[in-house]
Amino acid sequence: ALTRGEVLQVRLVPHDPPAVPEAVKAVLDADWVVLGPGSWFSSVIPHLLVPELAQALIETRARRVLTLNLAPQPGETEGFSPQRHLEVLARHAPKLTIDVVLADAAAVPDRASLDLAAERLGGTVAFAPASHLEVMLPGVIASHESSELSFALYALAGLSATDRSVDLPSLLGPSAAAGAARVLAVCLKDAGPVLRNLSTERALPLRGERLRGVGAEMGAYGDPDRARVDGPVLVVQGGADRDVPPVWSDEVVRGLRAAGSPAVGERTYPGFGHEQVLGASVCDVLAFLAAHHGRPAPPCTR
Repeated sequence: ALTRGEVLQVRLVPHDPPAVPEAVKAVLDADWVVLGPGSWFSSVIPHLLVPELAQALIETRARRVLTLNLAPQPGETEGFSPQRHLEVLARHAPKLTIDVVLADAAAVPDRASLDLAAERLGGTVAFAPASHLEVMLPGVIASHESSELSFALYALAGLSATDRSVDLPSLLGPSAAAGAARVLAVCLKDAGPVLRNLSTERALPLRGERLRGVGAEMGAYGDPDRARVDGPVLVVQGGADRDVPPVWSDEVVRGLRAAGSPAVGERTYPGFGHEQVLGASVCDVLAFLAAHHGRPAPPCTR
């Protein structure tokens, strides 16, 4: 779900659709019910607006866990703090209580505010260092977004290149396997159209133990955005980039510096979009690398 405005509220039409009986029974019989991660307004909250399902979530004796996303989603929750995610959820489901809010410690700049927001929902916050890779697959499968699917394909392709025991085609559905080569041959920004008509469920037919196993294997590699890099790194960001928002680049820079990377720089180009910033930054990148190695900047024309 993408919009250039700010999402304030979502609703269902009709307002009282019937719930799937098996889903209601599963919620009532569960020991744990996990909400999120996923697109907050278009994947997580809509389940709470189906009356029978919402009532089951209120009545169940299961422990309720709310898993926060690792970063705001462009076009949907851009600029949201972790606690604001809880606040909008509470507005849409005022009778719902949560036992545990699961959050990545590195993604929460203000723990006290999140603790207070969780307390208002009846729960507490559990902080844990999480791997973006480990939570990517469940999030992608829940998101229904072709752009998210592109990210997952790139990550899985990288995993298969690193670990030869990981067979990429075996993780993908037939249609996704057929399109993987085309996706991986283009810029990530241009990969979405290749997969636009392919559902995430068909592209990544991973469920249950298989999904958890692949996620755990990806998580074992940690987050590359938070690993130490000994060489110089210049992160460039277009101020008008809607494909990779500034908050993501800022998080990468913070992670690299926190990991002890000795030479991390950041440049922002106001008014530049995703494709424009690549050309605009070439001279700055060359100058940054030259300065790191004690050499004069090479001749460069934008």
